[in-house]
Amino acid sequence: LSLTNVAGTWSDVTGTPVDLTGQGTNSISWGTPFYSPNDPKSGYDFEGQSNNAIAIDTNFVLGVFTHHNNPIASGGSITGAKLSVSFAVSFDGNPSQIIKTVFDFTHWETTNNASPCADGGTGGQGVNVNGCADRVSASTNAGLSEEFTYGNMIYTLNLSGFLHQGQLFTDFWTTEEAENSALLVANFSVRELSPPAAVPLPAAGGLLGIALVGMGAVAR
Repeated sequence: LSLTNVAGTWSDVTGTPVDLTGQGTNSISWGTPFYSPNDPKSGYDFEGQSNNAIAIDTNFVLGVFTHHNNPIASGGSITGAKLSVSFAVSFDGNPSQIIKTVFDFTHWETTNNASPCADGGTGGQGVNVNGCADRVSASTNAGLSEEFTYGNMIYTLNLSGFLHQGQLFTDFWTTEEAENSALLVANFSVRELSPPAAVPLPAAGGLLGIALVGMGAVAR
């Protein structure tokens, strides 16, 4: 099984973002830079990755997600967004089909000078070294995720989570004034199509069979 032409598109942003740009593309940004108008805004990027050797029930990298966490004025952030990922799937070189799945991202833009910080840590230390870190979470939107059929099998794409620093997480914290990237890991599960139920012979058909047997006996 191979997966090609992986592309991500951001949409359905929630919250009260100021100067939101990039909806409908693979990169969105928002917010009023806190220190200088020329400083970068906060944002999300997604870069899809093709894979030509995918095994069933085995994790593979669907793409690289990056959170750009830059200081922005309070009240101007997103609280969530949808990432629609499309890709082409083919089996043993057979013609491919286009599949789409959707992931829900939630965003927690924390107060930088809180004490303690939102993650329970202390400001000026660890992930909170430049002010309180912000949190990103993601989950599969099952209602908008597609299954597909090949032969007599049904395949489903499942989001395993973020592979961040070698560990799987469903969410992570990003240091202020830093970028934080994670591999979006997924796998394919498969189940067999249910065989059609046997259709019983109607009662009239049974009577016809008996009649034919009787006619054969008379002929003999």
